[in-house]
Amino acid sequence: MDQLVKLSDIQAGSLIAFADRKEEILRVISENPFLEVTKETEKIARERRTALKKSRTQVQNDLKLIKGELNGLKDSVEGLAEELINLVTPAEVLQQQAIDIYDEAIEAEKQEKKRIEAERIRMITSEIEVLKSSYLDLIIKAKNTDDIFEIESRIKILTLDPDFYQEYISQAEEAKAYILEKIHFKAAEIRNNERQERDGAVEFFYSVFGKNPDAWLSTSEIRKHAEDEKAKRDREREEEIERQRKETDELKAKLKKLEDEKRAQEEKEAAEKKILAELRTKAIHLGIELSGEESAELLRIRISDKHAQIQKEKDEAEAKRIAAEKEAAEKAETERQEAERVRLEQLKPVKERLINIIDSLTIMEHIVDMGNQDANVILNEFAAEVTDLKYKYLTYIEKL
Repeated sequence: MDQLVKLSDIQAGSLIAFADRKEEILRVISENPFLEVTKETEKIARERRTALKKSRTQVQNDLKLIKGELNGLKDSVEGLAEELINLVTPAEVLQQQAIDIYDEAIEAEKQEKKRIEAERIRMITSEIEVLKSSYLDLIIKAKNTDDIFEIESRIKILTLDPDFYQEYISQAEEAKAYILEKIHFKAAEIRNNERQERDGAVEFFYSVFGKNPDAWLSTSEIRKHAEDEKAKRDREREEEIERQRKETDELKAKLKKLEDEKRAQEEKEAAEKKILAELRTKAIHLGIELSGEESAELLRIRISDKHAQIQKEKDEAEAKRIAAEKEAAEKAETERQEAERVRLEQLKPVKERLINIIDSLTIMEHIVDMGNQDANVILNEFAAEVTDLKYKYLTYIEKL
């Protein structure tokens, strides 16, 4: 591995051009001391001046050379730095884009939670206001003690659900207490008005029927009319109670339906945002440029197209590789056949010479009788082996 060098470790005196240069200059100075110029010393003075000038110009030339080399090093360092920056920048940008998408999703989720919380508070406070306004309206419309008694009965049996009102349960209880207070004021007002009306009715009754109780009891029409009026008021009061109960139930059901629909919509939007963030991250990893306005459906299409493009490029690359391998194999086979043909062509005269030489190597056409059976056997065996050897090598030559 090449030795690593810190620029801060490089000293000017350690450079080749300046190494031992100071000692050399001091030596030149000592060897060429100042000399007064006269006719007799002119030549020596000029020689000394030349030696001193040569030392100076050599240092200046070395300085120019070093500056040039430093400029070259600077350009090389800048080029290497740019290469390294370009190497890491795409990975940094890709990671930053993923972080931006994550931060956007987190911020969107944070804002969505704020919106949901604000909507929850609005719904609860609105319910408290509806509670107050609806009962205050009934109190204003109350005509008699029966009406006000009915309203008071309803508000007293009204249960405030802590799961619904949550941290605003105390405000709801204050509203209920405020309504009861208004009911008491209204009841006092109605009782006072009824007392005045009753006193006036009694005076009128006395003026018409007199003050004899026997006359009152004998008047059946008055008694029946009073009973009918009471039954009518009771019936109307029950009907009003039932109507208001239905209205309350319908209002609660409507609020619950709206809350459920809102929650479902919020969950749907959160899921869509999550899917969109995942699709954006996947698109970035695939190298797809995003504008920030793409829908999930458009991102799916672009991702699908990108996958198809990548697969197409892979298939094309594989096809090219196979074709190149096939072409290379065919070319290699052609070259091999051509080389074999050239080799055989060049070997042909050599083979012919070998065959001729081997063919010329023959044992006597007729085996000589050695006059000894054992000798004849040995000679015959030798002749057979030589013949077999001859055909063996002729076969080798044919296969060359």
